[in-house]
Amino acid sequence: MRLMRRAGRGVLMLIALVSVGARPAPGPPVVHAEVPDCSLTFRARSYGRVLLRALIDREGKVTSSVVEHSVPIATKCAEAAAKKWVFVPSYRDDAREAHLSFLFLSDNEETEDASHTIFSFDDPWTVRIAYARSTVRRLPRENDGIPEKRCPVHGEVMAVEVVPVYYGCFTPATVDERSPELAEWRAYRDARKKLFPETSWSTYGGGAGLEPKGEVYYCRSCREAERAWVAKHPEWRPQIPQ
Repeated sequence: MRLMRRAGRGVLMLIALVSVGARPAPGPPVVHAEVPDCSLTFRARSYGRVLLRALIDREGKVTSSVVEHSVPIATKCAEAAAKKWVFVPSYRDDAREAHLSFLFLSDNEETEDASHTIFSFDDPWTVRIAYARSTVRRLPRENDGIPEKRCPVHGEVMAVEVVPVYYGCFTPATVDERSPELAEWRAYRDARKKLFPETSWSTYGGGAGLEPKGEVYYCRSCREAERAWVAKHPEWRPQIPQ
């Protein structure tokens, strides 16, 4: 079955129709199936099938669950989702159960969009779950948008773009205090602080990371100011995209 894509926590509304003469269903008809939001599970490479026996009240709500087969980390994620499943109500006092199966797949994907869960159902009680991991480190969102930020030098609203992310611990090389290279670097550093602090041609990600690209704020006027400064200082040639 082809996997259906959906960002964030998957929510599916469905009614299970069991044909006459078919094998006994793993549970009563499903009204609402909550798909686990398990980015941590996939980052930890925790794959496999989690089997839960959900106990259901007369209203169709899950009151508790019993783990019949566990997978590290993934089990807690599946249990949290199972609590939100809803089944068809019953007017009888007989205790009801549903045998839920959550299969966490290892064949995950990469995307430049936001990371999201990919899922499909084998039947109303069995869900397959994979993950599309974003290759772009995204800026924090507020109300589904990127907050506005202004350049401290030029005062204009900065734009956003995706640039390379460099990982690792950067330490300055040992340079002779009398070398012209050090003087040129200091001149550029001072100019950047005062004239064009928000060029953001790239960004840094610390010691290690997964995303090769990242969203950054940048100021158009800062980039123009940097190009103008470099044109007046031919001795300094930083790698600036043109």
